[in-house]
Amino acid sequence: MVGQTRAHRDGHTGRCCPTSSGQSATSAATHVIMDAQGRWPCSPLTSNVAEGGVFLSTRGDESVPDCQFEMAPVMYFDEGLSAPFDHALTIATTLLKPTSCGRVTLRSARPDAKPRISHNYLTTGHDRTTMIASVRAGDGYLQAARSDEVAACALLHSGIRRGSGVVAFIEQRTGTNYHPTSTCAIGRVVDPDLRVFGTEDLRVVDASVMPSIVRGNTNAAVVAVAEKAADILQGNRPAEAPHFA
Repeated sequence: MVGQTRAHRDGHTGRCCPTSSGQSATSAATHVIMDAQGRWPCSPLTSNVAEGGVFLSTRGDESVPDCQFEMAPVMYFDEGLSAPFDHALTIATTLLKPTSCGRVTLRSARPDAKPRISHNYLTTGHDRTTMIASVRAGDGYLQAARSDEVAACALLHSGIRRGSGVVAFIEQRTGTNYHPTSTCAIGRVVDPDLRVFGTEDLRVVDASVMPSIVRGNTNAAVVAVAEKAADILQGNRPAEAPHFA
């Protein structure tokens, strides 16, 4: 890691609601549904967990989303490191275009030394305002659900509707969404051909070369960067744009 500026999909804040029906991705009833869909006997682990998602704007801008909801038919918390203790539905909201930037720096000259990583989550007013609005929106969707299908979870929802309560909730339950980018951004660390400034025969080809993070998931963008790098290394000329009469 040779760069310091770091954009990160921060603010992966989740809310869990126990289901009164006792059904989730860990229940026997769900196995029956998966069997009907042709996904059994592969087991619930064939699910990507985030079975539903939506991009939306908390500011009412229909052309540019600023947050993403991911819905999971299972109790997901603590980054999946803790076992679910109930059947539940989870909604997690993610800040898409954070203005807060972290840093990645070297700890020492040893190649096996772990880097120093500072996330700097939610350090700007823009990010905090967007996250508060998205958490309240997600909570509103859960509250609008039929009461016989989703039971409100007092443990995770108490205080969200109060100003100080939602801030405390975000502080306690925000984590990474695993989309770090921009530590080796084009123009700052590498040139347009992805060569590291001040070195020879060294290029960087991954999400770190993005000048800023994309609003969507980073996978497709990284594939595009890799395909472009392959063309550069092979000396392929860029395809000419078609001309229409």
